[in-house]
Amino acid sequence: MRQYILDTKMGTMKEERMQGKMVLDGTQNRQENQCRILAATLKEFEANEILHPCKKELLHSLSCEKYSKVEFFHNCIQGIIRSPLTDGHRQKPFLFGFLLYQNMLWFVSDDAKLSKMVEQIQEELYEDFSIHDFLLAFFNHLIEKDMSFLQKIEDGLERMEEKVLDRKEEHLNEAIMQNRRKLSQRHGYYVQLMNIGDYMQSILREQAPDAENGWSLFTHRVERLHGYVEMMREHLLQIREMYQTQVDIEQNRIVTFLTVITTIFLPLTLVTGWYGMNFVHMPELGWKYGYLIIIILSIIVVVAEIHYCKKRRML
Repeated sequence: MRQYILDTKMGTMKEERMQGKMVLDGTQNRQENQCRILAATLKEFEANEILHPCKKELLHSLSCEKYSKVEFFHNCIQGIIRSPLTDGHRQKPFLFGFLLYQNMLWFVSDDAKLSKMVEQIQEELYEDFSIHDFLLAFFNHLIEKDMSFLQKIEDGLERMEEKVLDRKEEHLNEAIMQNRRKLSQRHGYYVQLMNIGDYMQSILREQAPDAENGWSLFTHRVERLHGYVEMMREHLLQIREMYQTQVDIEQNRIVTFLTVITTIFLPLTLVTGWYGMNFVHMPELGWKYGYLIIIILSIIVVVAEIHYCKKRRML
């Protein structure tokens, strides 16, 4: 567990060594302008002597919930965030919980990314930086690289579209499914973040009016990302329709070709069936040139049908 002392007046933060277990009752702060920021793993948070009833709810949410949310009760703001992947190196989403009570802010996660994000925010502090500003800065860090991530997806969609136009669409269905899954995850994630932003504004309207404006800007940023995802989902749908149209055209061409071939050889089937009956009184059966005549007749029929099909642009 890592503990930081945030001086809200000076806008500074320093790490403080933990001494024993903490009790979350909001009375540990030495001065009014000092707040505590704590980054703990799930086991460390569970083992700590936290008296506030939010602890049980947060632990339950971290183990059960599959989506992002924020709740406010018992004078405490708590929530969980399940952030989807933003690169190919991470094998699972970034899951963390937070708990804000009086002048103490807990971040709970087993992911090593949590401590790195807290340290990054440490470099962005300024005077009169409140604990609500710290939580908002943490949320802003969650989406700071999302635009570049979405632009990479858009570049991939453009390359995919070029392959469809050039008829080089190998394994395109798999690529479409992967991109659709990524965009669907982002779509749901941004909807949840917009709901969180709106909810935080309603909570802080009376508690911290200055922080409310920051959450409003955060919500607008998420809305723009959500709109960008919607645009790419429509683009992906257009690519899929374009690809399906080309597949249908190719299938129709093949079916048309097979139909023409079948039509060409259908009269030959009639001729061979007719003259293959071997009736005793068939005049051509005992004729010396009967076999040759049938061959010549078949060739004439095939040539005539091919000429007719080409004239009608069926071949």
